[in-house]
Amino acid sequence: MVEVEFAVVQLLHYIGVAWGVGGVTINMIVSMKADKNPESAPHLMLVNKAIIKLIWIGLILLIISGIAYPYIWPYGTLEYTTLLMAKHVLIAILILVGIVMTFAMVPKLMKNMPKKDEKPSAVFVNAKRNVKIGGIIGFILWYLIVILSVVN
Repeated sequence: MVEVEFAVVQLLHYIGVAWGVGGVTINMIVSMKADKNPESAPHLMLVNKAIIKLIWIGLILLIISGIAYPYIWPYGTLEYTTLLMAKHVLIAILILVGIVMTFAMVPKLMKNMPKKDEKPSAVFVNAKRNVKIGGIIGFILWYLIVILSVVN
């Protein structure tokens, strides 16, 4: 029975990683498309809202399954290695970046988005830059977490 529970938790962990990494990758591609074609940016922002939800669901699955791992590990004691600790630190940073982006940066960007035929304000340009930097940080963090998972 433990093997079945472990398999389910492991599957949820893999799904969480796939949705997180896949979502952040698609988000980065969509952001680059929006930079190349500013007229499509408002429409692409709607797509990004759905992708951001996917990323959050992936992160939540990753956290829940990660918490469950030590309790159902069927192979003796789960060793808490330095790499695992580093991965947990990166996940904590990722959570903080995600919270700031979701609840501060992106709403500020959306609030200050210029209307059609309107010149972007300095606040919008600054918010756009901050969202881009946050997105790049999130992208890097997700891939570092995957690399540490593979190495661990």
